[in-house]
Amino acid sequence: MINVSFLSETQLRISGLSVSQSFLIRNIMRYHAISSFDASDCNGLPYETYLKVGCQYFVSTNVDVEDGLFNGSTGVLKMIERGQSSTRGLIPTKAWMDFNSSLVGSKARAITKQHQIKNNIDLSWVRISRIQRLLNLGPRETGINLVRTQIPLVAANGMTIHKSQGSTLPCAVICVRGASGKKLSRDLLYVGCSRVSTLSGLFIDGKFEKPSAPGSRDLVTKEMDRLRHLGFEFQQQFLQDINDGSVKIYFHNVQSLRLHHLDVICDECPMSADFLCFVEPHMQCDDSVQISNFKAVHQSKGIVERRTSRGSIVYARSTQDTTRIVFSEYTSESANGHCLCATWKQYNTNFVMTYRSPRCSMAVFIAHLAGVLNKLVGNVVLFGDFNIESRIDRSSFFVLMDRFKLLSKLDLNEATTYDNTTIDFCFSNSDKVSAFLYETHYSHHKAICILLQTF
Repeated sequence: MINVSFLSETQLRISGLSVSQSFLIRNIMRYHAISSFDASDCNGLPYETYLKVGCQYFVSTNVDVEDGLFNGSTGVLKMIERGQSSTRGLIPTKAWMDFNSSLVGSKARAITKQHQIKNNIDLSWVRISRIQRLLNLGPRETGINLVRTQIPLVAANGMTIHKSQGSTLPCAVICVRGASGKKLSRDLLYVGCSRVSTLSGLFIDGKFEKPSAPGSRDLVTKEMDRLRHLGFEFQQQFLQDINDGSVKIYFHNVQSLRLHHLDVICDECPMSADFLCFVEPHMQCDDSVQISNFKAVHQSKGIVERRTSRGSIVYARSTQDTTRIVFSEYTSESANGHCLCATWKQYNTNFVMTYRSPRCSMAVFIAHLAGVLNKLVGNVVLFGDFNIESRIDRSSFFVLMDRFKLLSKLDLNEATTYDNTTIDFCFSNSDKVSAFLYETHYSHHKAICILLQTF
């Protein structure tokens, strides 16, 4: 084990030539006293550091924040390189650290990679070189600069509780009394003891005394009491919580089922549905995405040459009897956009899944949808991504809904996308149909959960 005590170098710099001789002499006389200022007066750069291979150190100042080399980054010292100093002979100039993380020092390792290969230095180590920082002399010393040069490492085996914040340690010894003998405050004691991940890794230095309970004026206590008595209604709904015998339909503009089918499978809400309906699946006609306990009962022919937003796909739970279900798909395509309607009938209800691309003409879409609805008799559930902003465009589409007596089952003022737009809808002429939005993390759109009472 190498043990080195290394003093920093301090350089006197004088700005300009107008400083009076007495002022200059006074500051030079103070030079040796000032040069030993502690790290807090030099942006975290210590006057003296002790380097021992195998010990833990943390970076004492921000070296490269983007590269993870910031104040508090902790690692193990693996090697010390020395270099010739013009005034002090052979001194430590570089320290090689293992931060046990590929994210810390990745840019620094890329710069020194060839040097490490040439000198047989472990490629996971990060080089910490000597850096310079100005000493804080105060506002009165305007003509003098003192520059400290030092390796920015401080032993991490012992640190203040404030410095330890944000760290997770396998074991730690907590001194429960400060240097003056006064016991730690409640909040400091909490921060210190919560640094370790297991109780077996926590050691107490000194007599542990239970801290005083926070007073009635404590702000945190008052806020916690307020929250305990504050009524809170949880708004999110889940299909898995609904067990009243309703038929459950999960619709989503999935923005590529090929990319996100694992997200769907891992989510209990869609996996609790009876039907899974997706638009923008980004699939070709021969693509196949398997979902456990479901079977694909409808898939658009789509575009063979490339995967686009065209097309739709419907899955039914394996227990559903789909032998008598007939799917029909009506599409309209032009150079400026496209739209589709996929329909099927079950439970004496006509289901219509719709998609309109943003560039599809509104007149073309309205005519297309009206033609589909005119063919249906009885109860209708119409849902999909219409790309019509309900809070702005109360146009011919809503006139069409009124004509067929289709009412919205969602709040038209509630956003259905994460751009705060309302473009996904569910309409029906049946009072046995309800719907709610469901948050997702992998698509720009929220999902629509539809319930149909069959009892």
